[in-house]
Amino acid sequence: MKYIPCTRQEEKQIIDFLGYKSFEDFISFIPDDLYFKGKYNISDPLSEIDLIGHMKSIGAKNNEGICFIGGGAYDRYVPSVIDFIASRSEFYTAYTPYQAEVSQGTLQYIYEYQSMICSLSGMDAANASLYDGASAVAEAVILANGHNKKNKILISPFLNRNYLSVLETHVKNLNLELIELPMGNDGTIDLKSIKSMMADDISSIVIQSPNFLGQIEDWSAIKDKMGSNDALFIAVSDPLSLAVINPPGDCGADIYVGEGQSLGNYLSFGGPYLGVMSVKNKLIRKLPGRIVGKTVDVDGKIGYTLTLQTREQHIRRERATSNICTNQGLVALRATIYMSLLGAKGLQSINKLSSSKAHYMSRKIDEIDGFNVKYKNNFLNEFVVSTVHSAKLLTEYFSKNNYNLYSLSDNELLIAVTEKRSKEQIDKLLDLFRDYK
Repeated sequence: MKYIPCTRQEEKQIIDFLGYKSFEDFISFIPDDLYFKGKYNISDPLSEIDLIGHMKSIGAKNNEGICFIGGGAYDRYVPSVIDFIASRSEFYTAYTPYQAEVSQGTLQYIYEYQSMICSLSGMDAANASLYDGASAVAEAVILANGHNKKNKILISPFLNRNYLSVLETHVKNLNLELIELPMGNDGTIDLKSIKSMMADDISSIVIQSPNFLGQIEDWSAIKDKMGSNDALFIAVSDPLSLAVINPPGDCGADIYVGEGQSLGNYLSFGGPYLGVMSVKNKLIRKLPGRIVGKTVDVDGKIGYTLTLQTREQHIRRERATSNICTNQGLVALRATIYMSLLGAKGLQSINKLSSSKAHYMSRKIDEIDGFNVKYKNNFLNEFVVSTVHSAKLLTEYFSKNNYNLYSLSDNELLIAVTEKRSKEQIDKLLDLFRDYK
């Protein structure tokens, strides 16, 4: 229901029933110094039809623009059926699934979500989602430290900047040290440096692919360079890309983490999103959050239950492997519906569409004076453009023309092309590049 009317008479009936003389009397327990003394700029009550019209007029002032911004959150097409299924009351009123006997529907979709994440990542077990990709990276690093008790982490210089910022916040008081790997010449890490940096006190190595610049890293080669060191290999990736690149589990990674926004979820001004995480079997008991399992009941019927939980209200906190005690249930539900509807071939098709459009655009930009695609190959749908112009002024110019792009540095743009972007939109943007003086 979009609108729940409440008349003055109904308000008075509620106050009378509660035994108060007025609403002010009802809230009189609030200290006087906490009251707002000013005046709220709020109109008198409106009818339903007037209120909806008023809100539409406010919304019409927003100019969403055509989005070519990436950097970890992508403007992908969300099939209408996802909104329909995910908004059913069975899902959005469901309580957290402590009691399996009343939560079979919720438990089943979480189980299906975990299973599909394992299929995509090549891992053995997945949890029921974390807050977002950034917190998932931090949890993976903490998991590795708890596993091998070592305190140095090698990180890619091309890790998503938001992920790095959150990771730095987490490790600040955990006696963990972040060591940045050297850059190569092609927008990927310097593979030769890994072997010499794999000291005995290295807890984990964190590599994102496609990385923040859109370039695909060679996870298998990185694993080979790690040698026999017992540091854990943490692979970071947009889960949608795993439909077309070699899954991290098949490349020797121990932990996979990523941001699941691209799986059937809108940009939503930055959230809520969901952190995807999966591991090899040896780490399953250190995995944060919840793990749903499938079994049979006394009558032989299939049933689902919370098999492992690292920290919940009914688990002793001092035994926790993580303080994450929730999952982005509805966001993970949307991801489950999305993956179920599209299947392996559908996910591959979306990647191919995005990639073909991105490579078309990159070739055309490279032909325009004053612009140069920095890394012309080895990217999926996101690439860096160097320019002789100010990137900040460029993005302002594009924004005025209804296009949104990301300023990577003073003279670099990061451009992401998804399946939503039509050839007409791309060609219009290319014309804006050509016309810029």
